[in-house]
Amino acid sequence: MMKISTTVSAFINEASQFSGLHALAERLGPGQELLTEDEVALWQQALPSLTSQVLDRLNLLTIGSRKKQWCKMQLETTTKECVALMDLLTGFAAEARLVPLIEQLSGCLDGIYDLCVYLSGIFRMEVGVMPLKQLKDGKAHLQRHMDSLRETLSAPGVDVRLKHLILHSLRAFLEAERECRERLDYLMCLSASILKFSRTIHTGDINAQLIAHLYQLNFNAESFLKYYKELISAELDMLIKVEDQLELLYEYKHRFGKVPLRPAAPAFHTDQPGACQAMNDVLKLEFHRIRNRHKFQLAAQYLSQSGRSKAEFDDAFRIDTDMSVGCLAYLVRLMVDTGLVGAATKVQLLSFVAGALRTPGTAGRAISVESLTTKYKQVTQHTATTVRAALKKMLRQLDSDFNF
Repeated sequence: MMKISTTVSAFINEASQFSGLHALAERLGPGQELLTEDEVALWQQALPSLTSQVLDRLNLLTIGSRKKQWCKMQLETTTKECVALMDLLTGFAAEARLVPLIEQLSGCLDGIYDLCVYLSGIFRMEVGVMPLKQLKDGKAHLQRHMDSLRETLSAPGVDVRLKHLILHSLRAFLEAERECRERLDYLMCLSASILKFSRTIHTGDINAQLIAHLYQLNFNAESFLKYYKELISAELDMLIKVEDQLELLYEYKHRFGKVPLRPAAPAFHTDQPGACQAMNDVLKLEFHRIRNRHKFQLAAQYLSQSGRSKAEFDDAFRIDTDMSVGCLAYLVRLMVDTGLVGAATKVQLLSFVAGALRTPGTAGRAISVESLTTKYKQVTQHTATTVRAALKKMLRQLDSDFNF
């Protein structure tokens, strides 16, 4: 059996790594040799001082010139070890005389964990998974909120689908075996805010007001964003004129812009774009889709009225250039290689050049994308010389225009 003096000494020296804490927890666990009365008394006497040392070490992370990344790593490690130890103590069935020591150790760990949560906010980092005991308590609080929400969201005017997706988000948390602290904090805030908000609604479209409130709370759950997108699409489908559809999208964009969002507002998914960015992306896609459809409609109308073929129509809008296909391909490559355009857009840029320009060598025909791509990969010395001369000519013109 380990001597108590040696055990306490190790506990004091290694408290910051929680090695001593683990050693104590294991001694309290089932199947171990029971602590004597003297050992229990010594541990109880040492715990306040040892806890204070750990708390002091954590507080020192915010002081001095230490690298922030190093501090974050230390805090993350401490938090994980604290959660692991708190979980280890959960469910211990010890004899009555050891209960006060277990409760004291649990209280010490609660204090350490609370400080870790606070410091995580200062360093703008996630706390991560919760201790099982706190998760259980959090689920109990959230369940009470959910019972109240279920009644509130059953009020006339609230879409049943919207009600279900809100409750499903809470239910998923209640059914999870492990969850993060950020998700609990967000759902508690969300449910409390909806309950408070529902008491202020007296007139108007309740469902629309609730949607705007969820958007303001940065509720970026995939189900909600999909629901909101489908509402917008349904309204667009009811409008025939393109002008009316674009006006509706501008109205939504203006509406989103007026919603006051906190810059660092928490979100349902902390690792995904917020509701604001997600919905603005949806609007951009809708703008692009409607405008493209409008262009195709105008093109079809033009073709039917002019009697021209699509090939004639495309050819009429191509721009003539004296440069060869190889030179055009190399110009695109230079823009990609020098970072003027993103490498990911290379294919789109080559397709655009092929469809928008006409060279002497193509004899009035469209440039082949395949030919352009081949010459992009295989640049000849003659092509490079021709492009260099063209760029030098442009540079001389620039110098002349601005007296460089």
